[in-house]
Amino acid sequence: MIGTVISGYRIVRQVGKGGMGVVYKAVNEQIARTTAIKVLNPRYCQDPETVQRLMNEARAVNIVGHPGLINIHEFGQLEDGSGYLIMEFLDGDTLRARLKSQGGRWWPGGVRIAQQIASTLAATHEHGIVHRDLKPENVMLVADSHIAGGERAKILDFGVAAVRPRAGDGESAFFFPCGKGVERLRGALPAQSLLFSKRHPLRRQTL
Repeated sequence: MIGTVISGYRIVRQVGKGGMGVVYKAVNEQIARTTAIKVLNPRYCQDPETVQRLMNEARAVNIVGHPGLINIHEFGQLEDGSGYLIMEFLDGDTLRARLKSQGGRWWPGGVRIAQQIASTLAATHEHGIVHRDLKPENVMLVADSHIAGGERAKILDFGVAAVRPRAGDGESAFFFPCGKGVERLRGALPAQSLLFSKRHPLRRQTL
């Protein structure tokens, strides 16, 4: 994929990889803009639910429009059927990496980060969106000179979010992956969110 041009952006290097796809750094040299492009593995694009998951991610963050969410600019498909998202390129550490560097302990600026995450989640919940996969790997810490402490938390990966239409937001679609709860099948978003492991369902309060 290195050197491939997608919607005017040339892929320059791989920055991450998961079971479902790869994230690349890409540059549009004409307008001097750097982005990240998430490309879904082609075999997953044969599954309509997986493609819907990618679309959910783009729709959810754009409905809310909060500075604590990554900006997603475009959704599309390549000639081989691979789905992709063109999004803001974030240069920083994941919350997981930061915690590891601190020996697993909270650090002095951590309270500010926790407050930012809570503020962002409050904004998503106001729009009827529940993340459902919040974890340190899905939070990026990036430099931002416009806020106290000079660092902002950005929440990523709304692929398994539950989206409930709210008056004024237009139509939204729900996406429920395998392991869905009966409450969700009936269209309800309870105050508690069910987490499923392979063997045991666990219950925790939704953040």
